[in-house]
Amino acid sequence: MRQTHYINWKIGLGVDPYTIGISVNSRKNDILATSYDINYQIAITSCSSNITCQLSKSTGIIYTSNNIDSFNVVITPNTLLNSGDSVFVEITAKTLEPYEKIIKATFRLVVAYQEFAYEISDSTQSPYLTLNMTNTHPVPNTVKLTFDPSYVVLDMTSSANINFLTTTYINKGSFNYINSVSFLMGALSSESIRFYKIDDTANYTYPIVNPTSIVTVQIL
Repeated sequence: MRQTHYINWKIGLGVDPYTIGISVNSRKNDILATSYDINYQIAITSCSSNITCQLSKSTGIIYTSNNIDSFNVVITPNTLLNSGDSVFVEITAKTLEPYEKIIKATFRLVVAYQEFAYEISDSTQSPYLTLNMTNTHPVPNTVKLTFDPSYVVLDMTSSANINFLTTTYINKGSFNYINSVSFLMGALSSESIRFYKIDDTANYTYPIVNPTSIVTVQIL
């Protein structure tokens, strides 16, 4: 069993699913290969407790037409992973016919360093959520926040120390509400901005509770 390719995991905070592409083949070398199809089963035999592991399929066939087959393993964090944290998954492939053979592979991944990261802290019954951002890049970054005031409203008092470069509004009824702001975030700095929730029973925690953020964060 050999690894064929990766789709990049989000660097710095392990929050996005990570796909590992794996191929199995029935070749001894570039000249010698089996002359019959090989059926096999795939299973995840071990997975670290900080991730959820899923296979793209549980069985496969290595056909003689190309003597190769492939499948994916998708790992998804179930807790917040920071730079330096690691995860692992062990995969077993077992041939069913015409003979029995078992091969295993263990993949270990380490969350790398990221220059910008963010998360949302929230809970049900809380009247507001907090957007926490960290810029570990040695130069400033222009950050744009976009949000729907039908769900969350920017708390201007919590961001009083931030000099907004741009502010856009959306009209709802007879009132104008802020729906996006941009600002310059200093090098090697952190910022926390509070948003009041229209529905205080909602929980907008990101990335652990929700796969997408209620506030869209862009680096311009």
